[in-house]
Amino acid sequence: MGKRTRDKAKAEVEDDDDDVDASAFPRGGAASGGRGDEDAFPRGGGGGGDGDDAGRGRKRRSSQRGGDGDGSNDDDDDPFSRISRAAKGASSRAVSSSGGGAKYVETLKYKSLRPGAKLLGIISEVTARGLVMSLPDGLRGTVARAEVAGTSDEDDDDDDAEASLELLYEPGQVLRCAVVSLEKGKTGGKRIELSLRLEKVCEGLTKESLTEGSVAPAVVQSVEDHGYILSFGIADTSGFLPKKNVASDLGEIRKGRIIDVVITGAPKGNKGYFTVTSDQKRIKTSVAHETSATNVDTLLPGMLVNSRIKQILSDGVSVSFMTYFSGTVDCFHTGALATSKGVSSAFKVGQRMRARIIFVDSASKRVSLTLLPHLLDYASIELPKLGKTFQTAKIERVDAGQGVALSISDGKNDIAGYAHVSQLSDERVEKVEKKFKIGRSVSVRVIGHRLLDGVVSVSLKSSVMAQPFFSLDELTPGMLVNGEVLAVEHYGAIVKLAEGIKALCPPLHISDIVGRTTSAKVAPGAKLKFRVLNVDRNSRRATVSHKRTLIKSELPVIGQIEDAVPGSITHGVVTGVNEYGVFVSLYGDLKGLAGLNDLGLLRDQKPSDAFGVGQVVRVQVVSADTSGRLRLSLASGDADGNSASMIINASADALKPGHVVEKAVVTHVASGTGNVEVVFSMEEGNIPGVVPLAHLSDHPLTAQGLSAVLNPGDEIGPLVVLEGKSTRAVMSRKLSLVESSREGKLPATAKEATLGAVFPGYVASATAAGVFVRFLGRLTGLAPPSQLTDGTTGDVHEMFPVGKTVNALILSVDTSTPTPRLSLSLKVSATSSPLSDAPLVRSFFQDIEFLDDRDVGAEDVGISPETAKSLKPGTWMDVSVNETKDYGVLMDVPIDSNVVGLVTPHQIPVDTTFTAGDEVKGYVLDVSRREGVVDIGMRDGLGKFKRNKTSSGKSLKKLKVGDQVSAEVELIKAEYVALSLPEHNGLIGFAPVHHLNLRYEDASERFTPTQCVKAVIAQLPEGEMGRLLLTVPVTKGTTASGRIAAGTLVKGVVSEVQNLQALVALPNNARGRLYISEFSPGEDTPLESISVGSTVEATVMGLAGDRGGLLDLSMHRKSAFVLEDVSVGDDVSAYVVSVTDDGIKVTIAPGITSFIPKIETSDKSSELAMKLSSRFTVGERVSAIIVGVKATKKRVDLSLRTDGASGSSRVCVGAKVQGIITRVVENVGLMVQLGSHSVGRVHLTDMADEYDDDPCAKYEAGQVVQVRVLNASSNGELDLSMRASRLSSKRTSPTDPEITDISNLVPGQRVKGYVKATSKKGCFIALSRGIDAMCKLSNLADSFIADPAKTFPPGKLVEGRIVSADAAKGRVELAFRETDATQGNADVSTVKVGDVLIGTVRRVQPYGVFVSLDGTKLSGLCHISMFADARISDDLASHVRQGERVRTKVLEINTETNKISLGIKASLFEDDDGDGDEEMADVNTAHTFDPLMDSSESGESDSDIDEDGPLHADEGESTDEESDPSDSEDAPIGNDLGFDWDAEKTDASMTDVADEKAGKKGADKAPSKREKKRLKEARELEILQKEQEMRDGDHIPESAMEFEKLLIASPRSSFLWVRYMAFHVSCGAYDEAKEVAERALGAIPASEEAERMNVWAAYLNLENKYGTPSPEEAVKKLFTRAVQIADAKHMHLTLVSMYERNAQEDALEESLKKAAKKFSYSAKIWLAYIRSAVLKNDSEKARKLLDRATQSLPKHKHIKILTRTALLEMKEGNPERGRTMFEGILRNYPRRTDIWSVYIDQEIKQGDIQRIRALFERATHLDLNAKSMKFLFKRYLDFERSEGDDERIAHVKQRAMEYVSNKFGSAAE
Repeated sequence: MGKRTRDKAKAEVEDDDDDVDASAFPRGGAASGGRGDEDAFPRGGGGGGDGDDAGRGRKRRSSQRGGDGDGSNDDDDDPFSRISRAAKGASSRAVSSSGGGAKYVETLKYKSLRPGAKLLGIISEVTARGLVMSLPDGLRGTVARAEVAGTSDEDDDDDDAEASLELLYEPGQVLRCAVVSLEKGKTGGKRIELSLRLEKVCEGLTKESLTEGSVAPAVVQSVEDHGYILSFGIADTSGFLPKKNVASDLGEIRKGRIIDVVITGAPKGNKGYFTVTSDQKRIKTSVAHETSATNVDTLLPGMLVNSRIKQILSDGVSVSFMTYFSGTVDCFHTGALATSKGVSSAFKVGQRMRARIIFVDSASKRVSLTLLPHLLDYASIELPKLGKTFQTAKIERVDAGQGVALSISDGKNDIAGYAHVSQLSDERVEKVEKKFKIGRSVSVRVIGHRLLDGVVSVSLKSSVMAQPFFSLDELTPGMLVNGEVLAVEHYGAIVKLAEGIKALCPPLHISDIVGRTTSAKVAPGAKLKFRVLNVDRNSRRATVSHKRTLIKSELPVIGQIEDAVPGSITHGVVTGVNEYGVFVSLYGDLKGLAGLNDLGLLRDQKPSDAFGVGQVVRVQVVSADTSGRLRLSLASGDADGNSASMIINASADALKPGHVVEKAVVTHVASGTGNVEVVFSMEEGNIPGVVPLAHLSDHPLTAQGLSAVLNPGDEIGPLVVLEGKSTRAVMSRKLSLVESSREGKLPATAKEATLGAVFPGYVASATAAGVFVRFLGRLTGLAPPSQLTDGTTGDVHEMFPVGKTVNALILSVDTSTPTPRLSLSLKVSATSSPLSDAPLVRSFFQDIEFLDDRDVGAEDVGISPETAKSLKPGTWMDVSVNETKDYGVLMDVPIDSNVVGLVTPHQIPVDTTFTAGDEVKGYVLDVSRREGVVDIGMRDGLGKFKRNKTSSGKSLKKLKVGDQVSAEVELIKAEYVALSLPEHNGLIGFAPVHHLNLRYEDASERFTPTQCVKAVIAQLPEGEMGRLLLTVPVTKGTTASGRIAAGTLVKGVVSEVQNLQALVALPNNARGRLYISEFSPGEDTPLESISVGSTVEATVMGLAGDRGGLLDLSMHRKSAFVLEDVSVGDDVSAYVVSVTDDGIKVTIAPGITSFIPKIETSDKSSELAMKLSSRFTVGERVSAIIVGVKATKKRVDLSLRTDGASGSSRVCVGAKVQGIITRVVENVGLMVQLGSHSVGRVHLTDMADEYDDDPCAKYEAGQVVQVRVLNASSNGELDLSMRASRLSSKRTSPTDPEITDISNLVPGQRVKGYVKATSKKGCFIALSRGIDAMCKLSNLADSFIADPAKTFPPGKLVEGRIVSADAAKGRVELAFRETDATQGNADVSTVKVGDVLIGTVRRVQPYGVFVSLDGTKLSGLCHISMFADARISDDLASHVRQGERVRTKVLEINTETNKISLGIKASLFEDDDGDGDEEMADVNTAHTFDPLMDSSESGESDSDIDEDGPLHADEGESTDEESDPSDSEDAPIGNDLGFDWDAEKTDASMTDVADEKAGKKGADKAPSKREKKRLKEARELEILQKEQEMRDGDHIPESAMEFEKLLIASPRSSFLWVRYMAFHVSCGAYDEAKEVAERALGAIPASEEAERMNVWAAYLNLENKYGTPSPEEAVKKLFTRAVQIADAKHMHLTLVSMYERNAQEDALEESLKKAAKKFSYSAKIWLAYIRSAVLKNDSEKARKLLDRATQSLPKHKHIKILTRTALLEMKEGNPERGRTMFEGILRNYPRRTDIWSVYIDQEIKQGDIQRIRALFERATHLDLNAKSMKFLFKRYLDFERSEGDDERIAHVKQRAMEYVSNKFGSAAE
């Protein structure tokens, strides 16, 4: 019940706020620290540290604390401070960092923490969602994933994103952290939220804090080739860790990891990196020293300091360090000696020692340090595992009423332990000091860890000592446990296994009876035996089973994939039964499938007939892969048939490819794939293997037959291991691979693949790019399409199916890549040899013999072995004619009536006719045992062969394998031919029709009857039934033995001349190529010197390229060109391959090309200025110099310069070189190429001696320029200059000199520069390539600038004067004002006291407003007292802003200081305004009126204006203070404001007409001077009236200026912002409307959620109608951004409402699907979805949606969703469906008067009087409380008064009286 209550409460909380996320971390089970039902991710503040006291006795401890108000349990293990306070009577006094007269040290507690405090912590647990940190004094904190350095929430959806936390951090790692927040968790515990982000940890540190030798934390920002870029979390700082400085024991460094480093070097100037090292010894021993920049903000946890004891306290010491600072060392950090002997005995005042800072609170100036050895060594201490027991723990100290401190020895080290009084005994201990004595040995058990303090919490309780396990980590799948049933729910039984450890027994595992999910034995309170099924340590959950079969099972437990060895047997539970198989669940997370063929079913038996869900079955593992998929067998034979000798007990990992296994036992044949699974024995044990179908034989047809007849238990072999895997070995039975492996001729590595050699292999895959052939292991080569066949290539997939055996010729081997690349040829002409097809024919007849034995023996058909011995091919036999057919003559064989003889037509003698019954002699050609057919030969010429066996035997003895013989074709079949050997007494041999690499469509393509061929002996007959096997080698074309060797001098004839080569015909049908670089070196255009038919003499270099179709020839080399033979500086002949604008591509040898950039083609400027196409032609020879060689990459760099130096070697600081502009970067400068690999940049300030407004305009890409090298950085970046003063040898004075040093700049000096950027901080100007300056916004100009970024765009040339120059900080400040704003006004004589002037607000300060006066260069100050008539109690900036126009009055002028005092408040202008009204026609006003000034200038008080009221009231909006509409289910679903963007057009047109009339009137007659004055005053009055109207909300703004003025007064009004957007839309200014929307989102704070939602809704509508590039894309982009900032659910509802209003059905449906998926817990989302279906009258969809909603929503929301859906049907759908729903609801909830009322309201709206009265009658007959019945009767009476008559009214009253009488009896009367 407790858990149900908690679940219900949790559901109610989630209902109150649908958008509250679930707990950030997993729950359930026992935490790693030993907690019971606490969150697995702790909330912090716990006294037990990382699980102290296992979460038990919490209530007792709360009462023992004496009512500690904060409820913190942080003193559970703090005996020292408790004893001190108890003895001394102290309650809250504690020693602080400053010392004082206190007697003890206050340990760190939850209530003493505050956000911003920094601590040292040790990681105790790493999860996918965050980290758990062990903090000082037993505190624990959590680091959410978003607060871990280098990670963010967005990393969860980015597949290649940052590394997971498990890869970046590990338990025991020491880290610095900062407190982010302190709050109570959902379970009531204290939660300490921490951050590892360095910007928070290092807050307060500056660049000056990073001194050489100091230790600092850093996070890896990126991994580079030579090191790592680091961030320190300090502004304008970054570091670089070279890989050579990385400590070897640091492990792999990934992006996002935090490491500690020692600063070894500071950057020079403003830019650059701090160089660091990660040497762990230096990090651990580096002592921090004070500097000028040191203060309490710069102190970091983890700092090692030299300290001195200044005071010894009762439970700690006070120390001073770094001269200025004081800190404390509390009882937990003084060390073991102080614990056992006391602090006063262990330390002395004045003693010096090393200490490490563990806590810093800069706000309270509190610093804590530690003296513990493992923290001084900056490492974690290894503590005993939870649950471990120690029999001889020694009591070191007894704390009265608190507990005992112990010393625990694990055999290696002494460990500090502490047992709280609640853990001393199962009975209450009244006086600890009497029961426990110092020195006594006791038995203890570890129940908690405090990693940072190096302390373990222990228990002496007998009950704890007797627990079989203590934490979830000690449970393993398959373990037998005892447990007590706590509760039985619909989802299973909750079982208590131990104190604080619970498990779930699912319904499927409660009973042994299949189909039952309950059991009478499994009831609350029952103590039963269970077996652990699974332990999920991430979610802290365990599941158990009570099935008797599992509990009593003695079979091995398979709980992880490594245990699932094929052949192993265990018990499992059926979880699913399908037509194709049965799903079985094992232990752990393992699940498997037993296919239909693995179930052992009878014929026509279905899986559901034999198996049921929940059934315990005995299963055998058939196969397992690394992804966790299991293939199981439930057949009884599979589970019990294997002998113990073949049980799999070894892995195939160690098997080397190429190992030959002589014999293996078949364990399974896959019915779908035909793959054969086997087991074979090795020294290591029995190893599983698999032989794919294609690898059963070299011949594809017999492979299919073998797979069909093999059964488990059969032996096959020999097999060769192709690849060894962890689960099994991949093997092959192909004879070609087996024999080559035995001879060691099958390559497994690229080194073994000899060039020019032919190896057997198999097809791995076939694609359009060619055929991939694999050998041993994963060694794979590619045969391109040109190397597949000698003729036309057909369908590559049909010619080379996967698994086909092929012979491959190695053309080339490239080992320069990580995966070696082999280029192959599969051409028959290139791969064939006399015996290349021998494996094909040998394996074919071996397999045929095996299949014959299997089929004939099993079915008792065909030719028996005894008969076959008498029918040996090559012997004569007597036969008789049976009958003649079209396909030949059928003969009867007397020796066996089942045998049929066949004489094919071409074997019938000429002019011979057979008659049935004729007896004749026949020559046996072939015997097919399975078919029972003997092929007989009778043709003329066979009779000359002898008929005895002796002659045949003598002939065979003369033959040996490899001999070539003459043969005649006697018989042609689909796969082989029978050949007679006339020279060897007519012996019959058999040869394959096809080749390994080539199959013919028909055998007749290669052979014809009686054809004479040359054959080679492949195998002599073996045994009595053996056959003579032959091969018929390829005779056409060039064979493998006919290739021309490299180095041979040959003559050939040119057959074709191409652009870069000539093709040459060579002897023996060979072809070669003569590349352009291989002609005689003296010819400039070599290809022009030859023609087709020319005879050439050249040397063969080898195969041409990877394809090998041609031979490379050379007329001047004796061997192939290699880059290793050349070096830098060599002269070579190069030939132009192609010409581009950027350079030329040349070649110096076949396959070796180089690109020469334009700058390297000449050293003359005139030539470089020419187009390369006019200087070079393709095929032309040029003389080049080698300037760089990279042989491994086959790359060479060349130059055509006559000076012999490349651009790279010419470039040095100070050199004057020429270059070519490659890129003009506007507003930045030029990029200039100086050489092949040298590129420099010319800054804007280095382009000329006199600065130009647009210096880049005169340059373009490709232009040749002269430059001077100014600087060369270590990474190769070059700074160049094109100044004439730099290029000229004469000294000249430039107009705009270079600025090279900030120290040379003095205040007041005028300088020029180019604007780099303008932002809110100011304008940034580049004074030179390395010096930037900043100009504050206040110093940009003497007058006000509305848009500084537009006035000062990037690249603008500006001039200003130096305000300040700080060389140490590298900062320069400029001012563009002619007068210094800080020095006041220059001349104030132009104004006088009393003048009324218009001005612009320049700056707003707390004490007043600075205003610049129009028409002058003067400014003045309006003090806050003169700003308004009313007192301003808040910030002045909330009333006026910079740039605002105001009317001012000069109040005072100080001629000595030239300061002007101004006034703005309205009362100052009353006299002026009154005089103006009375003497409008005569008075000439002394001031000018600016219509742009703010409405406050009219003299109205700010307090008179209601910011929101009138404006909203005009639009009819509600002014009630309501909560977010999204919180109310009655509110509209979404709110897109129903915008009509054309509403303002009418107003705009009216304004235009008015302006036009005014213009015409003014044009009739020129006004007089007096009339002008009068008109001017009238205009001013009109403006004042308009401003007053706008402020009162009665005026509709007519211009953007009026909107801006209103927004100044009401910047948070979404109504005003939306009106402003609508105004722009009415003018067609859609982009401006979007800008207004962006401004609105920036101006309205996040706290005004409703106002911001209005703007988002308007923005979405705007994009939906006018978005670009398309409204769909614009809406999608904006919506994606909005849901990340605003209320995501509200945004989805707004989008739905918008689509619904605009009838965008497709978009509406898509948005509803996404919303329902994301917010499945929200009733409003489901209602919106259901409403969409109701409006479409799709009742079926609405019903399905309602079902889904009730499944997703918590139960307490079901009534709500049902009622709302019924209302939708009544209002907008089918009322009958609505009535049906209401009736169903009321059947289940008849006492809900609110539902009755809603139902009645809807029926009243429908108007059916009879239905309404029937409902009222039903409702008033209910037995409800008096209040409810009064409500119903009152409604009934009101209805009858309006719709009924007196009789009906009387009836209702009578019913009411009857109810009262029946309910209350006489009392009512």
